[in-house]
Amino acid sequence: MRVRLIAMDLDGTLTDSNKKISAHTVETLTRAAHNGATLALASGRPLIGIQPVAETLHLRELGGCIMAYNGGQIVDCATGEDIYRKNFPAEYVREAIGWAKRENLAILSYDHEGIVTEGPVDRYVLHESRNNAVPIRVVESLPEYLDYPFVKMLICGEPSHLLRLKDQMAEAFTGRLDIYLAEPVFLEVMPLGINKAAGLKRLMEHLGVQPDEVVACGDAYNDLPMMRQAYASVAV
Repeated sequence: MRVRLIAMDLDGTLTDSNKKISAHTVETLTRAAHNGATLALASGRPLIGIQPVAETLHLRELGGCIMAYNGGQIVDCATGEDIYRKNFPAEYVREAIGWAKRENLAILSYDHEGIVTEGPVDRYVLHESRNNAVPIRVVESLPEYLDYPFVKMLICGEPSHLLRLKDQMAEAFTGRLDIYLAEPVFLEVMPLGINKAAGLKRLMEHLGVQPDEVVACGDAYNDLPMMRQAYASVAV
């Protein structure tokens, strides 16, 4: 097969336990890019949390892409322009936040600097902050603060709690939002139709790439749809 697109999850896949990319990986992917493959970073992370990885891989020079927020925002690294973006529907912001509050769980989103939340700033919120190497801003009212276009919200908590909540919210928001687990401690609250598979398909269409020219790599629940979309997939 001729590989024209390599889509890669970050945490637990491309990066090691210290959130770093090995020199060998950089060298291998650079060689793949020079051989005609577009490198795409596909992550639930916000754009601000992916850009340092893109810089490590020199994606601006190599012409790679970023699929941030599980494909909710797709960026051409060479130009810095959006290929695609779908914002969170403003009419569901308070309702989604209300679910988290009733369960006494932290819910967060992102601005241009980092994480924004009403709290509590528990170990899961701190984990998300470390994952992205961004600060946490605690605001008095998250619904009022989120008066700008944003893509996703994230509910944090114990796996058993989030697993139950996922089913309840998915039913309540059927046809309005997509609700799914990224990691056992992170519940993604997304605009309808946003997931890594849909994002990969949009990028493939933009690049004119066929499924049998795609390799996808991942390690978590939200990677599975993307991996099924590709001709060849690698589970780390």
